[in-house]
Amino acid sequence: MRHRLIILFILGLALSTSAQVKVHVNFDLRHTVGGEDTFDRKKWMTVHSSNYEGAWQGELDKMDYLLNDLDVYLTRETGTVTGEVSGKTAAQIEANAANFKAQYGSLTDRHPFESKQNLIVANQHRIYEEMSAEEAGERSAAFMNNYFGNGGTDGMPAPTYFELLNEPVFPLVDFGDQTLTQIFDYHIEMAQKIKELSPSTPVGG
Repeated sequence: MRHRLIILFILGLALSTSAQVKVHVNFDLRHTVGGEDTFDRKKWMTVHSSNYEGAWQGELDKMDYLLNDLDVYLTRETGTVTGEVSGKTAAQIEANAANFKAQYGSLTDRHPFESKQNLIVANQHRIYEEMSAEEAGERSAAFMNNYFGNGGTDGMPAPTYFELLNEPVFPLVDFGDQTLTQIFDYHIEMAQKIKELSPSTPVGG
C-alpha cells in the first residue's frame, strides 16, 4: 500500500508540473551555431572507409543500409596510397595506374555508392621512415595524377583531399625519437613537391 501511495504522489506531481509548462514556437526564428543552421550529414555522419575496401566483400547489403537508409558517408581511406607508393619509383607508380583503374572499374557493384563518398586519402606514417620528403611528394603526386577517373568503369573519382601523413606524431614523436619540427619540415617539403607536380591536388595534414 505504501508503494502505491508513493507512485500516485509522483504521478500527481508530474502531472501538476507538466500543466505549468508553456511552449513558444517562433517560425521566423533561425538557430545558428558557428554560421551553420542545418545539420550537414555529409560532414558529420561519416565512417572511416571507402566503397572499394575489401571489408565490404559480401556485405553490400550492410553498406547499402548504412549509406542509403541511414544517410552516412564514406570519408577516409589510409591504406591504398601507401601500398602503391611504397617501394616504387614515380615511373613504376604511373605504369601501374591503368591496372589500378581497371581493378576499380571491375567492382561494378560498388559504383552505385560513389555518390556517398567524400574521401580523404592519406599516407601511413611509415612513408616518413622509408623515403625523403621530396621522394614522398614525387610518388604521391604520381599517384594523384594517374590513378583516378570520372567514376564507374572509367576509374574511381578523385578524392576530395590528400593527407600527407596519417597521425604521424603519435608513433614518431610520442613513441619515437623524432621531433615536431622534423615532422613539420617533412610535411612542408612534401606538400611543396606535390603542389609542384600536381597543382590541382588539395593537400592537407
